[in-house]
Amino acid sequence: MKGILVFSELNDILFVNTDHDFKLHLRRKALEAQLIQAEDFQKDELDSNVIVQLFSPLVNSQRFMIETVQNPYTSIECENGFLFVFKQFQDQLHIAINGDGSEAEDFLHRKLLVFQRLLSFLFGPAIERLRPDLTAARKATWSRVSHLVDTWCTLVESDQAFLVEAFERLNVNQAVNGMCISILESCLEKLRSGEDRNAIHALLLVNTKLLALFSSRNAWELQSSDMLLLTLLVQSQFRLTPEDASAEFTDTVTHNTVKETKTPLLRKKTLSFQSLADDDSNESDQEQFFDPRATPVDDSNTSVHTPPLPGGALEVHVDKAVQDVDSKWNKIEKDKVVSYLNQPKRHSLPSPKLENSINSLYKSLKDLFSSLYLLGDEQLSNSVIYGLQSHAKGRLDDYKDYLAVKAQRNITMTNYLEEFPGLVHFIYIDRSTDQLTAPSINITMEDLPEKADVTQNIKSKIWSIVRWFQIKLQQGFTTMTVRDGDFFYSYCLWFEDSGGNIIAPLRPFHGGSLEHPPGIIAENSYRLLRRQCFPGISLSGVYCYELVCVHIGLVPTKYVVDHWRRLYALLWESSEILW
Repeated sequence: MKGILVFSELNDILFVNTDHDFKLHLRRKALEAQLIQAEDFQKDELDSNVIVQLFSPLVNSQRFMIETVQNPYTSIECENGFLFVFKQFQDQLHIAINGDGSEAEDFLHRKLLVFQRLLSFLFGPAIERLRPDLTAARKATWSRVSHLVDTWCTLVESDQAFLVEAFERLNVNQAVNGMCISILESCLEKLRSGEDRNAIHALLLVNTKLLALFSSRNAWELQSSDMLLLTLLVQSQFRLTPEDASAEFTDTVTHNTVKETKTPLLRKKTLSFQSLADDDSNESDQEQFFDPRATPVDDSNTSVHTPPLPGGALEVHVDKAVQDVDSKWNKIEKDKVVSYLNQPKRHSLPSPKLENSINSLYKSLKDLFSSLYLLGDEQLSNSVIYGLQSHAKGRLDDYKDYLAVKAQRNITMTNYLEEFPGLVHFIYIDRSTDQLTAPSINITMEDLPEKADVTQNIKSKIWSIVRWFQIKLQQGFTTMTVRDGDFFYSYCLWFEDSGGNIIAPLRPFHGGSLEHPPGIIAENSYRLLRRQCFPGISLSGVYCYELVCVHIGLVPTKYVVDHWRRLYALLWESSEILW
């Protein structure tokens, strides 16, 4: 029983995402309050006005706490077990709700932060596009954004990369890696010489693991958080069932496609290679992902913005938006703006007139952004798509089984058991590049029930302890050990200089200085941490690392410490060779 609601500053509904149980709960409450009739109870959709009336006391109370008391709620827990978490995003109020105890308060905070980052990723500054005027477009947009949120919730519970927010590189030999880079480079060259001169990055993904990345010369850097969001965007187009997610990836990949994904934040079109089984009926324009057994998402849910304008109408709209921006910019008293910006301590703007002018200019700039990035209908022609598809398929076809196995068995613990007796699992992250190295945790359909139960139990413990470590890191702890039941857990975060020497922070790290939970999607907490601990020093010379180890509880502490040192040295050397 969970959901996310978004209210405007006028308390209008801008977005609704609820599961079936919470939707049913809302209908019961609406029926009890006589906001709907009995015959409306079975309707799948709940009127937005009804939701506003049900939540208006809660929303108005939060508005009062924000505007008058200036001490807003962060969360509210009710006697019936319902938990509400609040976050303000620009002039919108975002509320995450859970009524069955399946999501803790810290998880709901993180969920809202990721949701807000997704809005920026999809709509840029024009987040009001989350609620299109047309009913059909609104349903499609809400459905797509809801599916993205649901996909993130699934991945964060099943994939280590999304648990710790770092991307994992697929460990393949140099020949395969070189071939993949060559494929991506040639695809970009074909695009840049043809229909898309702005294509600058190409990624090759196997499930959620990055196989290869190629960027054009002088291209702006593709951030790790953007790569995670692109992975999420592609994953959301294939709805994996629990059986598929846990089954061994052994099906044959026989057909490759290339799809363009348009995201305003990146301001360029991004290509992602995908694969699906041979079937002419699957040659659609929706994004696909590298798992032939996944169920394609309904094509009606693929739009995240308003219907595109025809080319001529779009040009007129852009020209009008540019003229509007130019006109309003010329009317602003620029000397007063410069004087205000040069003040050491800024309060309110000098005059209401200037504030209104800036707000009007800001609105016009968002309208221009929408015209340039959200209203267009730029599509690659089928001939270009199939040409790239055929090129990639021809060169990858011989390696599909190899890549399928690597996707499930990228790194295995068996390679470390002899040298590190008692070690059950580890997670190593280079936070300077946000690259993850960790053994795969797989529960396959071929596993005996006893083995599957043991693996699931270990996985649940790892997820729980990593989240606990993240909470403690946010509180200011950088080294932790916990002995709980049959296992001994340890965590360490440290810094090094360019020579590989451990360095102590120039300024101590205090708890509470990180506003957001540790991660990179909502905000790069580790960059902020380095900046706080090493003020005035270039971050390019400060490297940050994390290591989580899980040992059998009987292993003495001195051996755990020894494993830390030797394991890190081994992983660091391996990462230098691979990347």
